[in-house]
Amino acid sequence: MEPAIFNDGPLIKMVLEWTSIIMFVIFFAIFTTLFVLKQNVERKALSVEDAKNYYLNFLHDMGQKSSWDFMPINSVVRRYGFTAAIEDYYNNRPIRDARVTELISSSDIVAYYQKQAKSRSWAVRSFAYLQLSRLGLPGMKQFFYASADMEQIKKRSEKAFAICLYSAALLCDTPEDFKKILALLQKDQMISGGFQEGILVYAGKTLKSSLGDDKAFTIYQDALHDIPPSEPVMIALVAAAGKLGFRQVEQLLGYLYEMAGERQAILKVACLRSFGELKKGRMFVERSLTDADWRVRSTGARVAIAFVWDEFIKPLKKCLTDSNYYVRLNAARSLAGMDVEGSVLTQAMNDTDDLYSKEMSHYALSGLPGHA
Repeated sequence: MEPAIFNDGPLIKMVLEWTSIIMFVIFFAIFTTLFVLKQNVERKALSVEDAKNYYLNFLHDMGQKSSWDFMPINSVVRRYGFTAAIEDYYNNRPIRDARVTELISSSDIVAYYQKQAKSRSWAVRSFAYLQLSRLGLPGMKQFFYASADMEQIKKRSEKAFAICLYSAALLCDTPEDFKKILALLQKDQMISGGFQEGILVYAGKTLKSSLGDDKAFTIYQDALHDIPPSEPVMIALVAAAGKLGFRQVEQLLGYLYEMAGERQAILKVACLRSFGELKKGRMFVERSLTDADWRVRSTGARVAIAFVWDEFIKPLKKCLTDSNYYVRLNAARSLAGMDVEGSVLTQAMNDTDDLYSKEMSHYALSGLPGHA
């Protein structure tokens, strides 16, 4: 009688074959992974080496000593890139030297970062956009617009899109540039209102420095007239007006506040924020404290501190009993800012049995000297 093990010969053979196949697949996967990692490390090292060489060539062309040991800037190049190293070389001042700009324009560094801007990684693309924007080359504007279009079409990354538009905003020195940035923001639904507002602030500042306050305001005013209030970018435009210091915009902001309906409370909030920045529109701020929407009341209570008038004390004290927590909080903070001695809040706390009012008054008083 034959042993049982010999009866299972074909089964054992099949198990051995499958074991060999599985082992081969595992080893192949490990080898492939290690190979890809090696390629990435080598590519990154080559990228750093390229940046280093560009910087060495730049120093050589500028007539400086080109020893890598001579430059403590080594870590700056490795961590932040070529243009950061140049700015550090100029004591962190923006690059405005015509000779430097000419050298950079004719070097390989622009093409190098333009290639990086096509990477699949949003972080690499964003880094490339920032590096190119810091060079301050006017000819880069069209590249940024085209790149922003591509970010939108492929819906690649909201962060990369925002950084690309921010880079374009730093070069926004004509009405056409501002309209192009606005058009890209209108077309886009990728980035938040905060990003939009920041981009418009930088674009407006560049316009002001290039064309002067009056011309920049005219361009900004035209945009406020042309864009429908229902557009999300309109909120960012209105909020940015205050940060840009356009004091002439008060009348237009008042008109927008008046026409904003109940469903456009956010537009009212943006108007109030700009009123607070400009210290204008006192009448609208006072009216906002009794608005039906808590967001409007809360913002009004917060920006009221910009208007140090006795007329605001009474409505703000009334806001201490508001049903919404944020309205009460902002009212207490504004009262504390207007009355550093705390007499108004102390009186408000003693004259009411309302627990909400007492709580907020006590909280705001605790931040004042001598009331902790």
